[in-house]
Amino acid sequence: LIPLLNESGAEWKRIESPIQEIIGKGENGSAEFKSSLRWDYENKRVNKDLEYTVARSISGFMNANGGCVLIGVSPFGEILGLAKDYSTLGKEKKDRDGFELQLTEVINRYIGKEFRKFIKVAFEIVDERDICHVEIRKSSRPNFISKNGQKEFHIRSGNRTQTLNIEEATKYIKMHWK
Repeated sequence: LIPLLNESGAEWKRIESPIQEIIGKGENGSAEFKSSLRWDYENKRVNKDLEYTVARSISGFMNANGGCVLIGVSPFGEILGLAKDYSTLGKEKKDRDGFELQLTEVINRYIGKEFRKFIKVAFEIVDERDICHVEIRKSSRPNFISKNGQKEFHIRSGNRTQTLNIEEATKYIKMHWK
């Protein structure tokens, strides 16, 4: 809430945050929601495979036209927050700083250190819960995800991240990065 002054004095008006505006529009060609970076809500345990899915989404946006990933928000727009993720981090870093360090490690491992410059990480409190806002710019060159010794190429297309095979990736790269 912020105070707005008028003739009769101050009135309180609720202003939506940028994250709330994004959530209100739902997942689309420029926004994706991830419940967690590492905490599996369904199985109630740490699941490091979720880190790959976040990296895959980031890579897809970077290979397309950019966008954002909100971590701590379910695909249906429910605010879950990052408390469960914080609890999975090292002893001294169970906070925003530790979370960003872990996210940077995920980006370095799957996408590459040189691509971190295309990513801005910010945190916001929504409904008394921390949300991570990952803003991704279009990369100046293609990036590939490394998983189990294999390279994968992903793009954001509409409201989903797609994996392209070698032929599709070659055509896309020629068109997108002329």
